[in-house]
Amino acid sequence: TRLLVHRYRRYLHPPIDDQAMVRLYSASQISLGFLEVFEGHNPRRAVVQHLHLREFEAPMAGALYCTNYSDELAEHFEPDREVLVFRNRYELLDKVRYYLTHPEEAEAIRQRGRARALRDHTWQVRFQHLFRQIGLAA
Repeated sequence: TRLLVHRYRRYLHPPIDDQAMVRLYSASQISLGFLEVFEGHNPRRAVVQHLHLREFEAPMAGALYCTNYSDELAEHFEPDREVLVFRNRYELLDKVRYYLTHPEEAEAIRQRGRARALRDHTWQVRFQHLFRQIGLAA
């Protein structure tokens, strides 16, 4: 971690509050995410994929979000239509280069991702769905 911090210091920032995070997401040309984490956050264990809150927060904040492809993510967003996805580093680089030079297409994906996040993935919508599932809906 120290090597990365030293090498990429100009691209890093200290911890920020929620409002600053929304501004950062919405101001970025592309927000990059990675689904991989160490199992149990233990670097001695296997790398696994799972969704994080940022997979919903970034599009909801208006980001053009780009992250690893996963079937789980595809259940929540339409890949490459609402969020950008990549399967390897070459596809990641190709897509980043492409969408940085095609801002109208990038903006259309950004807008569709935000609309989907606001329609289907707010806490209010999620809890309404949960309450219906367990029979507590009014």
